[in-house]
Amino acid sequence: MDDKKGGKPYDGVKAVAEMMQHLGPADRERLMKDVAARDPGLAERIRKKVFTFDDLQKVDVQGVQILLQEVPRPQWLLALRQLSEGLKTHLASAMSDRAWLALEEDMTDQGPQRLSDVQASQEFIASRALELLASGKIRTK
Repeated sequence: MDDKKGGKPYDGVKAVAEMMQHLGPADRERLMKDVAARDPGLAERIRKKVFTFDDLQKVDVQGVQILLQEVPRPQWLLALRQLSEGLKTHLASAMSDRAWLALEEDMTDQGPQRLSDVQASQEFIASRALELLASGKIRTK
């Protein structure tokens, strides 16, 4: 669908995701359940745009520590292969220097990985973070 003014395609899923960012966790989760009941594929597309891996920078340090415990280490080893500097700094600040170095060493020892696997791990972690945000176990800054 084209936007009347600029002739650019309109991304309705992105617009819904952006609006959902302004809802409280309980309302957002209730709405996502309603959408998923009607159209699971659409719900998944919205969920992926609502909270991305890079959005982990918005999670407070205590929340990152909880997320580090909740997500299996192999998922982190894949996901951390592509990080913005800001996210790298934020994640490292939630860990001891020794733990962060051990994680980096384990990543190096793993060797090259497929980009699709890295992205899948990032989506898994972002999805888990969104669940924890919705439940109130973690929060944003």
